[in-house]
Amino acid sequence: MRSSWRSYNNQPIEPDKLTKMCEFMRSLTTGPFGGHARFEFLESANLDLKKANKLGTYGVVTGAQYFIVGVKKQTPMDLEDYGYLFEKIILLATDLGLGTVWLGGTFTRGAFGKHMNLQDNESIPAVAPVGYVTEKRSWVDSFARYITKATTRKPWEQLFFLQGFDKPIPYESSEPFSMPLEMVRLAPSAKNWQPWRVVKDQDTKNFHFYIQRRYKGRKYDEITRIDGGIAMCHFALTAEELRLPGKWIVNDPNFTDLPPNVQYMASWEVN
Repeated sequence: MRSSWRSYNNQPIEPDKLTKMCEFMRSLTTGPFGGHARFEFLESANLDLKKANKLGTYGVVTGAQYFIVGVKKQTPMDLEDYGYLFEKIILLATDLGLGTVWLGGTFTRGAFGKHMNLQDNESIPAVAPVGYVTEKRSWVDSFARYITKATTRKPWEQLFFLQGFDKPIPYESSEPFSMPLEMVRLAPSAKNWQPWRVVKDQDTKNFHFYIQRRYKGRKYDEITRIDGGIAMCHFALTAEELRLPGKWIVNDPNFTDLPPNVQYMASWEVN
């Protein structure tokens, strides 16, 4: 159901919805790999959005009255955990009839950072406006969706493989995990690049998750890792919904045919 929205109206979010989201955000403190994060609602009226506008990514957003801001502590898989937890909040907002869009960047200083009382070893990798969307997208919003190819997704055979990277896994052969994988395929990512790759292990039946690094520079490398966390969130939530038991582990299968710039993240161990 969800799509990214950058155009919002001035309708306030009802108190019961704000309460539900705030309570949910407070419950999300630790990701599946042990990374710590905290999330808060900030009202745009309390922010200096002229400073935020200089960050670039904010400039395509209009009319937002609220922002979800997430802070993470530095740990080995902090960004994967951050994307995983933040996407849960994004999906709850969708369920409540609210629009959102991921904004990645460096938000530690300035408009957002000063309101989050940042501690040592903390940073803000992303924020998201949240609210009721306009009936029609602004031309900037429409253009942003066009240049990021927001409505397109890579085909199944480019993302999911069997026992290595030279053999795509047929949709039918991935049952009963076809739907969790399809929800990974539909997950959002920066510039809609879909950097995740998933390999099913023929022996263990586990699913190994990788990311393909396409960005240059540290900031963009971090965004790719957040995208990986988003994809894992979609997989786990769908598996839970379908009552397919499993858990996340870190146990690299060491496949020898990794494509260039592909790096192992974690595995879903099927119970």
